[in-house]
Amino acid sequence: MVVDGDPLGFGLSISDRAGWAVCVTCPTAAPAGDPREPPAVGCDLELVEPRTPGFVRDFFTAAEQGWIASRAAGDERDMSANLVWSAKVECAEGVDHRTAAGHPFAGGNSGRAARRRLG
Repeated sequence: MVVDGDPLGFGLSISDRAGWAVCVTCPTAAPAGDPREPPAVGCDLELVEPRTPGFVRDFFTAAEQGWIASRAAGDERDMSANLVWSAKVECAEGVDHRTAAGHPFAGGNSGRAARRRLG
């Protein structure tokens, strides 16, 4: 985390959803004075809810889609889709959203959809 150009020496992640919020901090591994180090911690607060087939197709790779589809229909599949989504959101906080290189949404149809949504 950097304030007024000075690294503070810790990573920060904040998430909120449906009236709940969470904040997590941790020391960073960045060398002194290097503000480019991504956060060393991430959190995402999500509701376990059904994801539409279009959402799964747009944001998950073929392998992820196959794993989600292999789960039992209902709560188990919903939880699996939300677990993968939450992990992707957290990984996205630590990469440059303007490029697909290293982007957790890249792959399959998801790279184009993510760039369109994340800018």
